[in-house]
Amino acid sequence: GSGGGDSKNSCKPCSIETQ
Repeated sequence: GSGGGDSKNSCKPCSIETQ
């Protein structure tokens, strides 16, 4: 979802869907 998964966003569940 929204968050990205970058080191600046640090969204662990989001990094699964937006990698």
